[in-house]
This record gives sequence, structure tokens and C-alpha cells, in this order.
Amino acid sequence: MRNKQLTYPSLQVILQYMEANKRIHLSHSAPALRTAERCVHLSIDSLSITPCCIQINSLAYAVGLIRHGSLPVGAQEMNKFGGSAYDITEFGEIDHSVDSLLSPGDVVLKDVEADEEDEEMTTVEVDELLRGEEKRLKILKNKKWNEKRQEEIDEIEHLIFAWKNRRDNKKPDYTCYLKMSIVSVSDVKRVEYMEYNKKLYEGIKYLATKILSHRYPIQVNILNIYTEGGVLRLPPTMRLKPRKITMGCNFNENWESLEKILPDPMEGGLNELKLIVTSKFDKPENNCHSVVTTAKSLILEFDEDSDSLTYFDGTIMRSKNQSVYVTNGYPTRGQLTMLIDKILEDKREIGTRFTFGVHNKKMLLKLMSAMRERKNAIRGGYFDWR
Repeated sequence: MRNKQLTYPSLQVILQYMEANKRIHLSHSAPALRTAERCVHLSIDSLSITPCCIQINSLAYAVGLIRHGSLPVGAQEMNKFGGSAYDITEFGEIDHSVDSLLSPGDVVLKDVEADEEDEEMTTVEVDELLRGEEKRLKILKNKKWNEKRQEEIDEIEHLIFAWKNRRDNKKPDYTCYLKMSIVSVSDVKRVEYMEYNKKLYEGIKYLATKILSHRYPIQVNILNIYTEGGVLRLPPTMRLKPRKITMGCNFNENWESLEKILPDPMEGGLNELKLIVTSKFDKPENNCHSVVTTAKSLILEFDEDSDSLTYFDGTIMRSKNQSVYVTNGYPTRGQLTMLIDKILEDKREIGTRFTFGVHNKKMLLKLMSAMRERKNAIRGGYFDWR
């Protein structure tokens, strides 16, 4: 039987349904197929982006800064977990200056917990604090050894390591490398080390460009966006079309940055928007943002320690979403009663759904009893407790 050459239309169909990571690997292993491969829309089930890692489905592409040599225990532990996520100075301090070095495609995100009123410590205050830690370190080393005390010693040595190098004008005795790794949930697929003659942010930019550039647009089922601030080093030609998005709640400012990689995200609205809720979400520009209000399903994930009830009036009562799901949020009976009255007053469509946790079964049964007294609040006599 003669082997038949694969036709171009057949190749396109195969590429269309091939798993995303396999397609990316194929594109770099077979350059002759690269043009054809990039002409077919790439589909990704789950895409997570942080300043130093891009995870596509179950495979993570990461870049970290590794130091080999004389290091405090904290830095050695960091090496075990892929290395530092920050560039460093000649003395080993975090080099924040690179955050202002932006290139086309970069997306700047603001920390959802950042408070503009917080003032950074001055250099004098930092020096005073670390001198105090240095003194405490000497005292701890002269005490009888135990495991907990050793952990304190390791923590302080890591804290003051770079500060001492700068104070003494001493360059640390280690060699830096960039570590590029491809890691799956169960296995390390590939690791490469390179000399630290390029900055960490340049490494992640190179990696992102290799795997995600020149694709128009990438179809994404779930897009997870890093919520702790920083710069996402992305290729200028990358465009994403997500169905569902998870991100933090400094929403308005960060969405403006993200829009450059999301062509027409408002067309028809998102299927699902999940927000990690902090006090920032209570701002009108966040909870009334058109992307939030037009999402078919809105998921609000509160911190277990947060007082989520304070956002009930500003966010949940104003919601126009077909489905609202709240985790770690426990509204009172009065708040739930107000919400049901609001649903009836607005004549919301059949199928509108609000999902909350409740403190106890007794409170819920009292609520259901109160609702039966309201006209048209409950239809049917069956209630399933689960």
C-alpha cells in the first residue's frame, strides 16, 4: 500500500483539534509546518499567566533565577522551587528598577491589596530595622540550639543577606543562572540553564514570544490572570479570546491594561467572570464595570477572613447577571429577604440564580417560611435541603 501525502485541508483539521502544547512543540520541532500551524486558531482549555510563568492546560513554562554558591538557607530553598521570581542587583537585592522597563506587549497589573495611602519605609528606617535583626541574630546564635530557633536564625540570615553585602560593599560568592523549565502536573519535561547575562524579564519575554506570538486570536476557555501586581511580559502580537476569566478585584484599572490583548471581549459578554474579592471591589468603577455586569455568570470568591457582607448592597443587590455564585460569603436573613424582594421588583428572567452559603439550616428554614408569606416569592411546595 502506497503512503499518501497529507493534504493541506486535512492538516488544518488535525491541527485544529490537536492539544495546544503538542501543537506548540510540533511548531518548533518541524519549522516546515510552522506557517500552516499558525494559520489555524489555537484553542487552550486553561491559560494562566504570571510575571514568570505561563501555564497552558497542565503544562507550565517557567523562568526563574537560580544562584549556585554560598547562600543562606532561604535562598537555597528558593532554588528548589524554580528560583527567584525577581531580578537581583550585584549585592543580591531585588532589582525593582526593571519594572519600569517596558516593551510593546507588556501588561502592567496593580496589586489588588496595594493601598495608595501606605508609605514605603525610608532607607534609614530599613537600615534601623535590619540592624535590629542582626543584633537579634547574634543573641539567637548564642542560645541553646533547638529546631524552632534554627528556623528563626535561617529566616533572619536570609532577610539581612543582601543588606549586609551592600553595607560591606561585598559581592556575594555565587553564580547566577536563568533556569527555563517545562513542568507538567506529574513530571519535569525539560530544563535548561543559561548564564545570567540577560535579565529575568527578558527571559520570560523570549519564552512567551516563542510559544504565543503571531496567533490571531487564541481561543481560551478559562483565562487566569495573576492578581498580586507586576508586569506580564507578553508578545505584542498575542491576542486572546476567552470565554471565562478569573482575576483580582482592582478590576477597572487592570482591565484597561488587559484590553490590549483581548480583541472585542465585550461581544456577547463573557460566559463567566470570577473575581477574587477584596475591599477594592466595593468601588463603583469596579462592581459597575460593563464587563462585570454583562457576564452571564459572576463568581465572587471572598477571603475566609473578609467581611463579605459589607459588599452585599453595593455588588450583589445591583447585579444584573443571570447567575451569581458567592463563596465564603454568608449573608444574613435580612439581606437575603431584601434580595428576593429586589428580584421580584425587577421581574428578573426565569433562570436567574443566586448561590450563597448559609450559617445553619435553622436560619434557612426561617427564611423559607418568611418567603412563603410573600406573594409570588415561592411557587411549588417542595424544598430540597442539601
